[in-house]
Amino acid sequence: SGDISYPSNLDGVCSWTGVSCHDGYVSSIEIGYGFDLSGQLPDSVGSLTLLVELSLYFSYYRSNNYELSGTLPAAWSSLSSLKTLAMGGNSLTGTVPTDWSSLLSLQDIFLGGNSLTGSLPPAWSEFLNLTTIHMDSNSLTGTLPAAWSSLSLLVGLSLDDNALTGTIPPDWSSMSSLISLYLDDNSLTGTLPTAWSVSSSLLVLTLFDNSLTGTLPPEWSSILSLRQLELGSNSLTGTLPPIWSTLSSLYFLGAFNNSLTGTLPPDWSSILSMRQLELGSNSLTGTLPPVWSTLSSLYFLTAFDNSLTGTLPPVWSTLTSLRFLSLFNNALISSLPSDWLSLTRLSTLNLYNNSLTGMLPPDWLGLTRLSTLNLCNNSLTGTLPSAWSSMSSLVELYLYDNSLSGPIPPSYSELSQLRYLHAFSNRLTLDPFPHDLCASPELQSLYVHTTDVSNCDEY
Repeated sequence: SGDISYPSNLDGVCSWTGVSCHDGYVSSIEIGYGFDLSGQLPDSVGSLTLLVELSLYFSYYRSNNYELSGTLPAAWSSLSSLKTLAMGGNSLTGTVPTDWSSLLSLQDIFLGGNSLTGSLPPAWSEFLNLTTIHMDSNSLTGTLPAAWSSLSLLVGLSLDDNALTGTIPPDWSSMSSLISLYLDDNSLTGTLPTAWSVSSSLLVLTLFDNSLTGTLPPEWSSILSLRQLELGSNSLTGTLPPIWSTLSSLYFLGAFNNSLTGTLPPDWSSILSMRQLELGSNSLTGTLPPVWSTLSSLYFLTAFDNSLTGTLPPVWSTLTSLRFLSLFNNALISSLPSDWLSLTRLSTLNLYNNSLTGMLPPDWLGLTRLSTLNLCNNSLTGTLPSAWSSMSSLVELYLYDNSLSGPIPPSYSELSQLRYLHAFSNRLTLDPFPHDLCASPELQSLYVHTTDVSNCDEY
């Protein structure tokens, strides 16, 4: 514990905790979680010319004041044998020393979770053995070096949560081993490079929270390895390419909060691997494709804040893996499909601010995992189904701004998890008054607003 430094007498150093030696020379220093290490990085480490691994890492979410600070020593440029450099989760500042371009043996660089500034060194294009670069969660600026396209062995590159600018280099398509690329939470501009269509190993690509423009490249339909693609919170335009139906390994597609137009492609019904699809806050039109009923692995679907029309497809009852469905702020019509009673894993259903009609389906009583149900601001009629008292996980029930009538069923007192029942701006009555429901220890707000009383406290 204490300050990181080297004593004047190095006798017995190979027996120190976290230190490994080979033939009497220090080959590895690995000090991380559980060690109270602080201070600055000493230049003297640069004399360990046979050092292969230097790991001085900590959790990004520190709970104490023990962490390394100061700058990266230029003197470490003499560590010609170094393969792994891991110093994530500290408070290191300054830039990456230009002299480090001599560290040609480096394979893994972990410097994420610090306060490093400056730009990414183009000279690292000479680190031909590099397989991993993690420099996320810093304050790096400048552009993405096109010269890094020579890093043909690079497998993982994490540069998210910085202040990087400029465009995405088309030449990075030459990174033939790249599996994961994290560039989200920056200020990148320009378009999605069509040249990346030749990528054959890419599994994960995150680009959300940037300022990217242009369309979704149909050419990316050839990135058959792609599993996770996150494009949310940019300024992308154009349509959802139907030809992306070829991405048979894709399980996560996030394209929310853009300016996408056009319809939901029926052809995407063939992406049977899809688990999470986020399309909210765009300008999408058209109907919900009934053929998406084939997406049996889908558990998270959002398409809120669009201009979708048409009905809720009864055949979506086959989406039995669905846990979260959010379609609010559209122009959907029709009644609530009774067939959806088979969506027994559903925990959140948001359909508010549409033009839905008809009655609340008593058959939904089997949705016992449903925690949040929001149907407000529609044109629903009829009474509250007594059978819904079987929704044993229900916590939030929002039904206001409809045309519902009748009393609150006494059986709702059996909803032991219910905290919020808001059903004002209807034609409901409180006769008989739901005394047992009001006595529920979990209930925090019952807001019905009749001419007599609005909630439990006013009774």
